[in-house]
Amino acid sequence: MSNIMKFKQFDNCLRDADIVSMDEANDGPYEAAENWLGQFSYADWIELELQWSKRPANWRICLASLLRPQQGPAAERLLLDMVRDPNETVAFRALLQVTFYCGVISAERGTLINSAIRVPRFLSLVRREPFLGRHIERISAFSAEPFRLQFRRLLDTLHKPA
Repeated sequence: MSNIMKFKQFDNCLRDADIVSMDEANDGPYEAAENWLGQFSYADWIELELQWSKRPANWRICLASLLRPQQGPAAERLLLDMVRDPNETVAFRALLQVTFYCGVISAERGTLINSAIRVPRFLSLVRREPFLGRHIERISAFSAEPFRLQFRRLLDTLHKPA
């Protein structure tokens, strides 16, 4: 497929997906979108960066759930941009991804740091992100207690020396 054809297929999949399908273990639109995302070219990533904010909130929520820093610099930038989304649910979902890949998880024993899932390069990028703390505080304000604890732990992690 040429140029941004994979993005167009991905876009169509997320248009057909919904938040519920993200948790289903079948070959629905969410899973198809995940497969297309894994095949993105440089041009597809550029198109995604240009188009994501113009899509409906459910589309953006699904996108935030699919992004991982291991997918490269464009995915990292998108996750951080999505934390600033004016839609609270989109911003919340993106922050959950950021928190997870910075190694902060919720467990039975409370909020923990898990170095096995932490992506050090991404954590370093997050630490350098200006004004991210303000967005974390904004999202924490409307989040349930377990998530507020995770986000507080993320803030503490970001302020510790590398």
